Amino acid sequence: MKFPKLIFSLVLIALLMISLSLHAQASKWSADLGIWHPSIRGSGFTYGNYSLDLSNDLNISDTTSPYLKLRYQLNKRWDLALEYFYLSYNGYRNITTSVTFPYTTGGYTHIVVTGAFNVNSSLKHWSLDGNAIYRISSGRTGDLGLMIGVRYLNFKVSGQFSGTFNVDFYNGNTLLGSSAGQTYLSSEYTVEGPVPYLGITGNLKLSQNVIANLTYRGMSYSGNSTTASFSDLEITLNWKFSDKLGLNIGYKDQELNYRDSDGRNGNLSFRGPVLTLTWNF
Repeated sequence: MKFPKLIFSLVLIALLMISLSLHAQASKWSADLGIWHPSIRGSGFTYGNYSLDLSNDLNISDTTSPYLKLRYQLNKRWDLALEYFYLSYNGYRNITTSVTFPYTTGGYTHIVVTGAFNVNSSLKHWSLDGNAIYRISSGRTGDLGLMIGVRYLNFKVSGQFSGTFNVDFYNGNTLLGSSAGQTYLSSEYTVEGPVPYLGITGNLKLSQNVIANLTYRGMSYSGNSTTASFSDLEITLNWKFSDKLGLNIGYKDQELNYRDSDGRNGNLSFRGPVLTLTWNF
C-alpha cells in the first residue's frame, strides 16, 4: 500500500466533510452494512495480441465482499457519505497457449512461443469513497441529487507461472530454428491511487415503505505512467421495517480499465447482487 497516496485521499475527504459540515443545520445518520457478490469478467492482462481472461483462462471464481456505507445528512440539501468494499479472488488453471511476438534480431521477423503452464493467480481489489451529495430537487415522490467525490482504489493481480515452453524462430513463413526449456515466473501488477469522480443519485417512493434507489458515478485517473478509469452503477429497492431499520436488495456493476506506459492494459467488470441492512440513527 502506498501510504502517502492513501493519506492524501483521506485528507481531501476530511477537508470536504469538514467544510460542508460548517453549514450544517440538522443532522441525520444512516448506515448500510451487508454483502456484495460480484462475478468478475474481462481481461486482467493484455499485451500485444496476448490476453488473459480472468474467468476463463485463470478460472477465478466469484466471491462475496463486505460492503459498508455511512451517510450523514447535513441539511435539506447536503449529504456526506463514506463507502467501502473489499474483493479477494483466487484461481488455478493449467494453460496451453501459443503467442506470436515480433523479433527482428539476427535476421528473424517474429517468434512463436508455445507452452503448457500451471497458473496460480490472485486478484484483490478494494476501494474507499468519500462523497458529497447536493439534492437539486426533493418532493413527496422522490429526490434527485448530484454527487462529487474521491475514490481511493487499489487493484492488484498476481500470479505464479510454471511449466515448459518451445520457441520457434521465423523469417516470414520460414522456420529457422527452435529452442525449448522450462520456466518459473512470479509476477505482480498493481494500480493504486485517488480518483476524483462525478455522479448522479436519486430515489423514487413506490409506496410508503418501498423506495427505489439509483446511483451512477465515474471518472478517470492518470499518474505514474498509468491511466485508469471506472464507472459504478448501483440499483436497489429499500423496504422500511420501521423508521430505524430497512433492507436493501439490488444490483451493483463496476467497470475498471487501466493501461500503463509499456502497453499493458486490462478491462474488468464486477457485477452482482448486493444485500444490506439499513440503520437510521
